[in-house]
Amino acid sequence: MIARLFGKVIEKSANWVIVDAGGVGYKVFCATDRIDDSENLTLFTHHHIRENEQTLYGFATLKELELFELLITVNGVGPKAAMAIMAGAKPEKIIAAIAEGDTSLFKSISGIGQKVAAKIIVELKSKIGDGGDFDLAGLEKSNDVIDALETLGYKRVEIASTLRAMPSDLKDTSAQLTWALKEMGKRK
Repeated sequence: MIARLFGKVIEKSANWVIVDAGGVGYKVFCATDRIDDSENLTLFTHHHIRENEQTLYGFATLKELELFELLITVNGVGPKAAMAIMAGAKPEKIIAAIAEGDTSLFKSISGIGQKVAAKIIVELKSKIGDGGDFDLAGLEKSNDVIDALETLGYKRVEIASTLRAMPSDLKDTSAQLTWALKEMGKRK
């Protein structure tokens, strides 16, 4: 099983790269728009084996790989569909959609209909819980706002979705917190 590759990108296409790792070229399906082919690259890989083919799917982080492997456990979601989902949205957004029961993100992906989108949510919601390990660091909002909302009992998924919608012109912690509380109050 090939779990990780480190090497130089020697060829690049719309949805795959060839990575030269120790003199061997590995074709890895990945989101190529997120890959810098000018230097050495590390990809965490899922080695998918079928009776007539072996395919590598690559990801920049271990968290992305884990989410991909979680998606392919859903009946009706193969590696190509999971890769399309991963290419269509950031992992945090996918986790939030699952935790919030929002099928629209999945239905917006080509080849994913209402039935499969609902299956993804039903089958994975219990596996991710309330998105407790949700990465709020990438939201570029004050940690004080996040801490205050958590102290008030709001879940990380709720906080993340609210902070993503927050206007960028709110620079002051007090203004951010006031806005977030008003928005979260509308949902209850």
